Amino acid sequence: MKNYRSHGLILLAVVVATSILLLQGVCLAGNPNLKPVKPEGWADKIVVMDSSTNYGYTGTVTQMQQVYINYAWKNFDTSAAGSHTARLYIDGQEVTYTHVGDGQLAAGNWMKLDTSFEYAFETSGDHTLRVEIEAGGTVADENKYTRTITVQSDNKAHLRPYKPTGWSDKIVVSNATGATSDSDIYVNEISYVNFAWMNIGDVPALAGSYAANVYVDEVWISNENQYLTNPSASLAVQDWDFIFTSSGNHTLTLGVQATNGDAQEYTCTRTVNVRGDKVNLKPYTPTGWDSPIVVSNESGTTTDYTPTAGQTAYIDISWQNTSETPAVSHTVVLYADGAEIYSLTTTLAGGYYDQDIDTEYIFASSGSQTLSLVVDVYDDLPNESDETDNTYTRTVYVQAAAVPAKPVITDFTPKTGVNTALVPI
Repeated sequence: MKNYRSHGLILLAVVVATSILLLQGVCLAGNPNLKPVKPEGWADKIVVMDSSTNYGYTGTVTQMQQVYINYAWKNFDTSAAGSHTARLYIDGQEVTYTHVGDGQLAAGNWMKLDTSFEYAFETSGDHTLRVEIEAGGTVADENKYTRTITVQSDNKAHLRPYKPTGWSDKIVVSNATGATSDSDIYVNEISYVNFAWMNIGDVPALAGSYAANVYVDEVWISNENQYLTNPSASLAVQDWDFIFTSSGNHTLTLGVQATNGDAQEYTCTRTVNVRGDKVNLKPYTPTGWDSPIVVSNESGTTTDYTPTAGQTAYIDISWQNTSETPAVSHTVVLYADGAEIYSLTTTLAGGYYDQDIDTEYIFASSGSQTLSLVVDVYDDLPNESDETDNTYTRTVYVQAAAVPAKPVITDFTPKTGVNTALVPI
């Protein structure tokens, strides 16, 4: 005998489940009774005004003009609306929103932003404004309204920090030249900063009429003011070198401003972290030295003087640890034409340099000689922040020893009986 009761229960369950899904579908469809509207006295459902309450404004809007935007929506349902969010988009980007709680918008009533949204269109031409009333996580077609306005040019150049295609940011900081994305940067080492800016105005930006300023930790470092055409033309400065003298976070700011003062300065700011935890040893030129290797013909000086072959020369060398981490035992070697002439195994605290003064050496021959200073020659520190800067090489010229001059006879007395008359050959 068939169990019709069981089949009936199964059918009932299917109906209930289907009903739940349909109800969920209705919920997920949003609330089509929430619609953008144009209240009496308003110029549009979305108004762009010259003052915060001039809802009937129909005048022109000019590039960079301070305007006020508002929009309205109404509950066309017979009961209070559930919670929902009214969002405003300009050129596809959400710029503001307001959230309405459950039951706050009564049946037949309409709402607007409590405070008109302040905005300035930076570019001339057509701009799209869109309102969406989101309910239950979705937006029905009836919940949307789009309006296009035409913004007039103000016939000025307007400069902004800019992110070129392929760059990771408007400001890129790297430890290598030619980079377009960030990499680790280290204290007391050269970092390379790239930055760019664009003219979004409708007239060219003349050289000298503006400044693109760079600041590090709010300290002005450099500026550029090259000619820049319009519109959407851009300029970039690449591989601008800078040395961070302390580790940790540092703030970089790029600001672009008209030099005549009639435009607001526009900036972009970012934070970079400078590392001081990885040792780096390299040859170093102390203040007053000519180079990390100084060769002289006399002791007690750190300025180059041409040495002489066969005579004692005095060689000074110096190296540093650029990091903030101590360098453990390592060996420093000085070579002359490939032969080791000096070696020292030592340690070096972070942020310090060491030196050796007046190492005596005799160049056996004159002419060009090659000297090389190699720090950490045996790679006792295999994880330096830069393994390519351990060597400094230079060429010195060694002069030949002076040849003694023949004696000059200044007093000649002829021997007696010798004919001293000159005789032609």
